[in-house]
Amino acid sequence: MDRGDLPPQAPATTTRETDPGRIRDHNDGSRHTGGINPPTQPNPQQTRATAKFDSLHRVTIKGLRHTHATLLLELGEHPKVVQERLGHSTITTTMNIYSHVTPTMQRSAVDRFAAHLGL
Repeated sequence: MDRGDLPPQAPATTTRETDPGRIRDHNDGSRHTGGINPPTQPNPQQTRATAKFDSLHRVTIKGLRHTHATLLLELGEHPKVVQERLGHSTITTTMNIYSHVTPTMQRSAVDRFAAHLGL
């Protein structure tokens, strides 16, 4: 088949202009990746909703994991259970990290023992 048998080609367009998944340049200098244009002004309802949480302490996933383990130990959960929940390979790892909970656990043990003796 030689070039004379092919239909005429459509005007050239670039994938950059036609593929919505690619970045497009606009005449005003802005760029976006397709779909709905991002808002130029913040949504007032969203601003009010997020302002309610600005004063709250931010908690990381690591912080949440640490709090979870600490509370379990303070509630009297067996350290082996906590070790397994955290995925630590040994109980030593768990107890080294959460040794700050031990005084609370010791006081609780004394209180329970005294209550058992009727003191």
